[in-house]
Amino acid sequence: MKNPYKKYLLFCISIIFTVSLCSILFNRIVDPYGFFAGPRVANFNANKIYIPRERAVLSAKPDVLILGSSRAYLGLNPKDDAWHGKKVFNIAAGGDNIFDSFHKLKHTNDNTEIREAYLMIDFFMFNTSRKPYIKKEYEYLSSILSDENLMKKNIISSLFSLSTSIDSFRTIKNQQSYSEDFMNFGLPFYDAVFPTHSKFLSTERAFYKVHYRNYSMSTFDENSLDGFRNILSYARENNISLIIGISPMHTRMLEVIDISNLWNEFEEWKKSIANIIKLEAGETRNQFRLYDFATYNKYTSEKNPQEQKHINIKWFLDPSHYSRNLGSKIIDRMLGTQEIDSEFGVEIQFSGIEEHLMNVRKERKLWRGNHPIDFNEIQTMKH
Repeated sequence: MKNPYKKYLLFCISIIFTVSLCSILFNRIVDPYGFFAGPRVANFNANKIYIPRERAVLSAKPDVLILGSSRAYLGLNPKDDAWHGKKVFNIAAGGDNIFDSFHKLKHTNDNTEIREAYLMIDFFMFNTSRKPYIKKEYEYLSSILSDENLMKKNIISSLFSLSTSIDSFRTIKNQQSYSEDFMNFGLPFYDAVFPTHSKFLSTERAFYKVHYRNYSMSTFDENSLDGFRNILSYARENNISLIIGISPMHTRMLEVIDISNLWNEFEEWKKSIANIIKLEAGETRNQFRLYDFATYNKYTSEKNPQEQKHINIKWFLDPSHYSRNLGSKIIDRMLGTQEIDSEFGVEIQFSGIEEHLMNVRKERKLWRGNHPIDFNEIQTMKH
């Protein structure tokens, strides 16, 4: 006697197989995570809202790369008019340290030729106690390709997934300009909300009580400086023009460094950066340039929002992060197109670092005399 359930069982299996195949095919065509080189159809799946930056940069194929932490991520617009048509991608990210920047530069250049890199560094990026360097953690970058093999186990399993199907529908729905900007330029969605006085205070207290606690020269030791050396060596060997900027911070944040008893370490760090560039550059000195934006100047000393008068400020999102308004001036300065405000972003001649640091100390003294309320407010954090 024939099995009465056999036909039904085969029918169910065929349905499951067909649905699974359609799901895989649908997710392959939409490709929400940018696994594959194509097809990409405008207003359908061209813009991938869930693509990681490390994969998006391979698809974008930029000539110019922006590297750094959240300061560069938020402040430097890769679509800014100041770039004058250069094909720029911002691969900086919040929390990135100097080793993240090195591996991202290498990953990108290994897959697409980079001609120029703009590296925005800051004191905090070199604190290895916050994020110790573990080389193995970057091995995943070598497995990221611009066009994956469909039959790779992790790829096919990802396509056969309900969450991927949901992301595929969301990708089709969200073909707005901001997703295109992220895909092609690494440009995050940006809604500049300028801070209140309380936001300034909370950020400053967080750095004083947490981020700069136990921070010393032994913290950003030779290991972190090696990360910087690696970037310069790699750029020299691959003929990449490297422009380095020390990120600006509000002058109140410079004062936080001072009350944290880190001013000497801050200066030593700047000297180390300049000396490493001098040694690595050799006869190719024109390949590297260094600008210090972390000084006392008319932009970084912008009047902060007062407690009773919530003044909108133009140049900063908080005392640690600058706005795109200031980012435009940084780009101009590093490209050499800005001359009027040349005191912002002092180009450091590597043999003149001591004189530069002495000038910053003079500027600090003048700032304190002209801003007694701000100075005293920062000083009260010590009590």
